[in-house]
Amino acid sequence: MELLCFFVDQHRYALELQHVYRVFPAVSVSPLPDGPGILQGVVNVHGQAIGVVRLRERLGLPARALSVSDKLIWVRSNELDLLLPVDDIDDVHLLSQPKLAETHDFPALPALVKGVVILHDGLMFIQDLARLLSLQEQREARDALAAI
Repeated sequence: MELLCFFVDQHRYALELQHVYRVFPAVSVSPLPDGPGILQGVVNVHGQAIGVVRLRERLGLPARALSVSDKLIWVRSNELDLLLPVDDIDDVHLLSQPKLAETHDFPALPALVKGVVILHDGLMFIQDLARLLSLQEQREARDALAAI
């Protein structure tokens, strides 16, 4: 399993690398009229309007403005391109036999977390991109992005 690891509020998270298109420095986010509340706005990437997810909110963390040191992870989720703002990128990890903890051992985990990997220096929470947006949020995002 290849994972792109990143940090949000000093918590280590990961995405399966197959869902990651690109990582780049944070840029200014424009408002997205009529977009779902989970999207904080939109970024123009090479002529393509891509929604920026309020990832902190989805993870149950306090909101904060984007910083110049933040990164944006471009992912594809349910046929929708999205940007995830994160504090920093850790590394790509290849886990051939990951030591997984049961998610029910962590009752306060957001639904977005599909697994927990136990590492020598802490835990890593694997995100489930299929749960990133609800079906209603996906429809609203597609409609709002198509209207740009």
